[in-house]
Amino acid sequence: MSSGAVRSLVNNGAVSSGAVSSVVYGGLLSSGAVSSVVKSCIVSSVVYSGAVSSVVNSGVVSSLVNSGAVRSVVENGAVSSVVNSSAASNVVNSCIVSSVVDSCIVSSVVNSGAVSTVVYSGAVSTVVYSGAVSTVVYSGAVRSVVNSGAVSSMLKQMM
Repeated sequence: MSSGAVRSLVNNGAVSSGAVSSVVYGGLLSSGAVSSVVKSCIVSSVVYSGAVSSVVNSGVVSSLVNSGAVRSVVENGAVSSVVNSSAASNVVNSCIVSSVVDSCIVSSVVNSGAVSTVVYSGAVSTVVYSGAVSTVVYSGAVRSVVNSGAVSSMLKQMM
């Protein structure tokens, strides 16, 4: 998510200015480039990087939480970037797009209990589900793309 077309859109202000339609209708998502974003950024780095794949393959959610892997992601990765910074580029890179796509990939893991408690409670939920982020994610173009079935179908086939 930090390279190529997405970075260009973020740096040039298309996403940070709130013009999500520019991303959706300007060619990035509507041109079919979603597959390259999902395969190269989300699936390869999240699912096959170790932490999530071990949860999916073994099903031991509590083991992942207790080992500190999830805590490390929350404290040092995408979540901390959103919580500790108000920069629009950090919000876009770490939350809006990745949250929509990641939620499809690991929804069964995240919603199963222990992980959801870490991710969806307290300060994190305040940032993700309120203000500008929730407005963009849950009110229009992005939701339409995700709910259309194309992304979820592709992710299910990969999984």
